[in-house]
Amino acid sequence: MKKKKIIIIISIALVLVICAAIPIIFYSEKHDHFKIKNGHNIVLVSLKKYNDSCYFLFAESYLKNKKIFTSSWRLNYPVYHFEVGDIDNNGQEDIAVGVVKSTYYDKVVRKRPFFFTLENGYIIKLWTGTSLTFPLENFRIVKSNGVSYLRAIELERDHKYLVAEYLWNGFGFRSYKYLSREINLNQAYKLLDN
Repeated sequence: MKKKKIIIIISIALVLVICAAIPIIFYSEKHDHFKIKNGHNIVLVSLKKYNDSCYFLFAESYLKNKKIFTSSWRLNYPVYHFEVGDIDNNGQEDIAVGVVKSTYYDKVVRKRPFFFTLENGYIIKLWTGTSLTFPLENFRIVKSNGVSYLRAIELERDHKYLVAEYLWNGFGFRSYKYLSREINLNQAYKLLDN
């Protein structure tokens, strides 16, 4: 057990050195942390900002109110969104992070949705895909009639927006339905948050 604690302490120290020891500033769009039940443990999931392009996801696992270990995942990109929800409809909360980056297949720097899951308290990549159908503006995980959807605002032609819902299909998303098309950004955000 002491060896695990030493490894965790060394890992945290390395994180601080790697990010130039810039003071921790919590990311906050609406929340900076979430509590998730993962098996018998409670996991506190947080996103911490070290600079504009260095964020870390942390998953601190607790058993009977005692912290037993911490898992982390480094994100070397600006972050614009952070939430939890059961995106793959398996009964377990997943972690959603919106990042701004290019990809191997798309060299344009764009907003992208990343999803992670927790396995025994450890952060595991679920999906870090390139895009949905159109360029992404923002997204939310919404639940309706017991089913979770990825609801997204996407940029259409002529600077108009659409709001679409996607369903998880095992590895990625399939289009489910359009809530509205060819609308302005304010209208799109009203539908996103509704």
